[in-house]
Amino acid sequence: MRRVKAQFGVSGSAADRHGGDVLLLGDTGRMGRLCEAALAGAMIEQERDLLAGVLRLGVGKQGLVLVNAEESGRKTGELVQALREVSPESMIVLYGEAYAEVFCGGALRNGAADFAVWPIRATEIRELWGKAQRRRCLQAGGFLRDDSRSAGAGGLLDTDSSSAAAGIQRVDGGDGALMGAYQQLAYLVPRGVEVLRQEAELLLADVLQVEWVRIEWTGKPVADADADGSRHDEQGQLTAVRLRDMRGVTGEVLLGPPVGRLANRGELAAQAGQLAGTLIHLAERDAGLRRLAITDELTGAYNRRYLEHFVEQIIAQSKQEPTQMTLLLFDIDEFKHYNDTYGHAAGDEILREVYVLMRRCCRAHDVVARLGGDEFVVLFWDSGEQRERFDNGEGEELGATDRRHGPGRWSHDEMVTFMSNRFRRIVMTNSFPMLGQEARGALSISGGLAGYPDGGGSLTELLATADEALLDAKRRGKNRIGLFGVDS
Repeated sequence: MRRVKAQFGVSGSAADRHGGDVLLLGDTGRMGRLCEAALAGAMIEQERDLLAGVLRLGVGKQGLVLVNAEESGRKTGELVQALREVSPESMIVLYGEAYAEVFCGGALRNGAADFAVWPIRATEIRELWGKAQRRRCLQAGGFLRDDSRSAGAGGLLDTDSSSAAAGIQRVDGGDGALMGAYQQLAYLVPRGVEVLRQEAELLLADVLQVEWVRIEWTGKPVADADADGSRHDEQGQLTAVRLRDMRGVTGEVLLGPPVGRLANRGELAAQAGQLAGTLIHLAERDAGLRRLAITDELTGAYNRRYLEHFVEQIIAQSKQEPTQMTLLLFDIDEFKHYNDTYGHAAGDEILREVYVLMRRCCRAHDVVARLGGDEFVVLFWDSGEQRERFDNGEGEELGATDRRHGPGRWSHDEMVTFMSNRFRRIVMTNSFPMLGQEARGALSISGGLAGYPDGGGSLTELLATADEALLDAKRRGKNRIGLFGVDS
């Protein structure tokens, strides 16, 4: 374990009071260097071993944990779950090259706050650090208070060197504070709705001087929303206001008990609901545009642009650690017949259903993309010695009797062959309602496999090799998977 204290670090007591330490898991050195440069007030600890990192967090309870998803790979979800169990109050952020995002779906569901794509700016690290401090402080006691103020003054955040170093801004209730919060939140729009909502809840609690804020967002305008919609408790305290954007009312901002005397809390809360609603709507639109940039609009599969980027990243990774990759190129046999006979709407539905079936057959980290028409690509890949064990649909784990690779383990090639042919068989037996009497047993796929690097050193070369195998499978009678022109 490496422990580094920045040159202008805060005292241990200050760091403890704010949940100050940063823990880096699986770092190869780049994040450590960035944090040392960006966080002048943090004690930075680094654990390359992931299990040791879980144990270290259990002891240190660091406020911010940065996990290298490239290193944790498919274990990222389990790792985050373990980290949350030993330190629920810590903020866990995943980072890595764009391809590593495929590891992060389960981790984000298990409590990770965000996935940051490398390269990461120093300002982003400072934002994460500040958010982790605010999160820890709110969980510990509602607010970091300035003890020199009276209990009823509603002051927020003390102003010692640790707060300044972490980039935490002092916030007082008022119009200026609301605009300051809006400016801070605007930078988080590209980070997504959930990140923005969580940060907005913390900042708006500061501005409105209440114990907590919870934003309930519907994602679409509320048809029967009234003009005001604010609610008060029996003592007359404001408990909720409308969340609004340019489309209308899209939810509610729920307010906890007040912690300070703020004369214009109702007016500020209404403005906060408008500002927060607008930013959340912008974050949703931004995420939608990002999805459109990398996915196929018809099926939801990744598009060729994303596939090209992902293959480049896997090839680069293979130079650092053992990585196996195989590309399956397939299309639907006689697709034009179904398209012409039943119409383009039925053809589109077939394409969507085939994508769903393929996605169910392969593993979570494998990539499914649509090239165009009825052509799809599946990228099967395995990093290092890790193999994902999964059920073959009959209650038996793959490789349970394979002596060459040990109990419960198949080679990469055997795994790919099994999954490709399982998908082919499932398509054959699947019922496609839009085909009427031809619903079962008529639809089939043919495919070709190409492995890296023997089948090519780039996506273009792999596709060319797989296409040759696919054409050979067609010539052999269709409804089969070919490998370099040899029936598998």
